[in-house]
Amino acid sequence: MSPHTYASFSFSSQGIKRALFIPLLVGLALAGCGALNLAPTTSPEASSVAVTPAPRPSPGATSSATPSPDPTAPTASAGSAAPTAPAFSALVPVVNFWSPVRDISSVDLRTLLSGGKTKDFSQIVVAQGEGQALVDLLGLQIDSLTEMPATALQSSLRAGVLGLVAIEDLSPAVSALSVDGRSLFGYSRISDLGHWPLLVPDAGSSFDYGALWTLAGGGDVNLDRAIYEAAVVGGRGPDYPWSGGTSVISGYTCCGYGSNTLAVGRATGNAGAFRAVFADSDIALVNLEGPAPNKYSYHPDGFTFTFDPALLAGLSYAGISAVGLANNHIRNAGSTGVLDTIDNLDKVGVAHAGAGANLAAAQTPAWLSAGGERIAFLSFDAIASVNWATPQVPGAAPLDIGAVLADIRAARAGGADIVVVMPHWGTEYSTAISATQKSQAAAMVAAGADVVLGSHSHWVNGISLVPGTDGTAFVDYSLGDLIFDLNYDARTQEAVIVDLTFDGTRLLQVQLVPTLLLNYSVGSLLTGAGSQAVLDDIQRASP
Repeated sequence: MSPHTYASFSFSSQGIKRALFIPLLVGLALAGCGALNLAPTTSPEASSVAVTPAPRPSPGATSSATPSPDPTAPTASAGSAAPTAPAFSALVPVVNFWSPVRDISSVDLRTLLSGGKTKDFSQIVVAQGEGQALVDLLGLQIDSLTEMPATALQSSLRAGVLGLVAIEDLSPAVSALSVDGRSLFGYSRISDLGHWPLLVPDAGSSFDYGALWTLAGGGDVNLDRAIYEAAVVGGRGPDYPWSGGTSVISGYTCCGYGSNTLAVGRATGNAGAFRAVFADSDIALVNLEGPAPNKYSYHPDGFTFTFDPALLAGLSYAGISAVGLANNHIRNAGSTGVLDTIDNLDKVGVAHAGAGANLAAAQTPAWLSAGGERIAFLSFDAIASVNWATPQVPGAAPLDIGAVLADIRAARAGGADIVVVMPHWGTEYSTAISATQKSQAAAMVAAGADVVLGSHSHWVNGISLVPGTDGTAFVDYSLGDLIFDLNYDARTQEAVIVDLTFDGTRLLQVQLVPTLLLNYSVGSLLTGAGSQAVLDDIQRASP
């Protein structure tokens, strides 16, 4: 059959491939609990199939699957092999990557499986081999259900269609939904797979949920100007910029640069939610947009930045694992400032890449680890050659593509399982992605980069998934201004944190978390219409 044709199946109680398992306390009450581009495609017409639910025990019946213990039965001796514990796989509800839907209730899942419609969905499509289990265990009265191969299902999801696939078959090109607020992926994922309401016994499954790990990538961080004024002059402390919760955009006002409008943000509670994205991730990376010299100066405005080294403690408080230092401001305090910054980051336990006492040091990766994988983090600047390191002068690692590719390959040869590259590139206040950026990103991935996290443009920019040397690689051309008090327009107040989930070295899921800088000094997680507007901007800019 065509890979884009829904398959028709007749369900019965025989020949079940898998049986859905739900923990005892939940019982059967579910209601109570391949293309790599990200462009949506049109789903083919679904065919209706007849479904016959398997008979269920009467209320007073005893299930033969769970007999009462027989006190006269022999017990295993100390030397006997213990019974093998059953292996489980999780079924995951998925939508088109750009869908605004993030969660589905178990009530809505049951409605869809029963042939009904919900506010967000008019149809559910189940990966081949999974429908029988759902019908048999839940005993739903279903007139029709559609199944489709998992790969084709995920590549053809469109608005209004919910997919259901096994976690082993999940693609990063779709978005996995949480169920009743519980998520399998990202920084807020559940810690125990047994708490997931859609578990499938599968003796052939080798998927290890405990091996998943996450990486959070944030954009530009500037600890001078308004951030210094709030944290130091205002006495709020180094943790303050990272202490925000959630927010909404309540309106717009004049004026930023020229006649540009600025967002009026309003905090909506949940203090600490912003920090949690980084602190609860296994690895957290940002671009530190300037030096933290021992002899710093507070700059209330202008474009020369130096940070009070005491504010670096906020990075550690937020759970930042490492910072990229290759940018056009790292030498704002000269050679001494570069060296002081490295020393001061070491003192607070934050790793760094992209700057050093000389060119070789600047090109040396920061080494991190998560999920049993060794991660090499590299950072390069394409903007200001005056700040680049030389064999004799401290500074930033230049984005010389030949040298960059050699450094990526060297990291791989040096034992890196994952390579993350943070290029400082592009055009300020623009979502245009140049041909050079596209070709450089492709070359980085081909050389062995798994993640490319861009900075510098001050606006969020497009993303892409690229076939890599070890699976699918992720590219974000610009993460925007995470903690940076620019008031050019509303877009300089917004940013995105990328929340990546890996299964070993395989990228499993990509989640985008929009942010808003409140009062020009504290980060927050943007919700509501403003959050969707940021995601729409990213989608429009994506290649």
